[in-house]
Amino acid sequence: MLKGLFKKKQSFLADQVEFCVTNMSQGSDEVYEQLTGRDDIELLQTGCNSHCELCACSLYALVNEEVVEADTPEELLEKINEELELNSIR
Repeated sequence: MLKGLFKKKQSFLADQVEFCVTNMSQGSDEVYEQLTGRDDIELLQTGCNSHCELCACSLYALVNEEVVEADTPEELLEKINEELELNSIR
């Protein structure tokens, strides 16, 4: 029984897509909602990602800590998918 307690748990590496809640209020929330059903990514909402200048003028998300930005939600979703295909951590 004790052996089970100390067993290492297997961790699943997933690509991360992170959204700033302030930027979500400017339109990237549409993209967040479209990504919620995907099992192959870890979807995060954070308070502030310290990209305030970028946040003020465009929509953006962090994909595996890389900035992806766009002018429209549709373009942001397309660029996120491209980044996931090109630079997946899996």
